[in-house]
Amino acid sequence: MVRGPGYTTPGKNKGVKQHSMESAFQLTSCQVLKTRKQMFHYASVVRCLREWLEQHMDGSYLIITWVLPGSPGHAIVHLYERVLPVGEDPAFDNAFDRFRAGDADYRDAHFKFINKIVHGPQMVMSSVSQFGGEKPGLIGKKLTIQHNEGANYLEIDMDVSSSSFAKMLQGVILKEFANIALKYVFIIEGQEEDELPERVLGGCFMQKCMINECALKLSVKSGDGLIVP
Repeated sequence: MVRGPGYTTPGKNKGVKQHSMESAFQLTSCQVLKTRKQMFHYASVVRCLREWLEQHMDGSYLIITWVLPGSPGHAIVHLYERVLPVGEDPAFDNAFDRFRAGDADYRDAHFKFINKIVHGPQMVMSSVSQFGGEKPGLIGKKLTIQHNEGANYLEIDMDVSSSSFAKMLQGVILKEFANIALKYVFIIEGQEEDELPERVLGGCFMQKCMINECALKLSVKSGDGLIVP
């Protein structure tokens, strides 16, 4: 559920939520990378992704990455392509344009995450509930985020190592990842009336993922490793 019209203003609709319309961006690729060290700005360091973006300058893309610490480290890289035409949803256009024009603090204060564990071990469910559960949350209040951008993309890298509790939660989830079904979405939080109703940016569904088996090793020297369409 997302914020509906009137959510932020006094009256009968204050606090009212509704189902989101279709997401503004469509998931084009989701890949797990294995790295020797923690990395950021994958659109610049992964050669095939960089080249693919350069070859599709007429599109608008969003790259959202969970950067996971460890030895080796892992990164879950989502590549989204905008499918919502500009002008079709003025409220979303207002929120997205301000988000793109804003500085890191502005983006941190508006980038929201909602997750739901469809099924999983009780230990995982209990750990997730301690981190906020399935309530919408501003990731920038829990994790350090690095923001980068290019001519046709925005990249949002969420550093799990910046939170000791998130690192603990990562350890619990990764051990049980093959037994979990998880879905989540990313949203720009509508904090002004002309940014409502909210619309989901994009989402992802993962089920019984053998993360160590599906991860591709990223060659830092060549930048090879990511599969793109």
